Amino acid sequence: MIHINGQDDADMHFDSVNSHRLRVGARLIHALNEKNKIYGGLGYQYEFSGDARATYRGDGTPSPGVKGSSGLIELGWQVTPGKGPMAIDFGVTGWVGKQRGVTANLQACWTF
Repeated sequence: MIHINGQDDADMHFDSVNSHRLRVGARLIHALNEKNKIYGGLGYQYEFSGDARATYRGDGTPSPGVKGSSGLIELGWQVTPGKGPMAIDFGVTGWVGKQRGVTANLQACWTF
């Protein structure tokens, strides 16, 4: 439970988020050299159902969802900084359809 202090004290409660979706796509990876790779991909996502539950002052709030079709295109760069098992991935994904916008990610991967 989150307590919000404002003009009047109000309680908000956030519950679980459920989403049922299918995503298919393809990614092409090109090695620039031993330590650097670039990639690009295309994909399709369909959300069958989604539900996010929250209450404000005991009343339910509307449940957001992106039920329907979305397309994505991604571009990224993977770098292996040393001879060890660590790799770093920088990526950007653009979305069209029900889910619109741009997302960016930064990942550190350790393979063993």
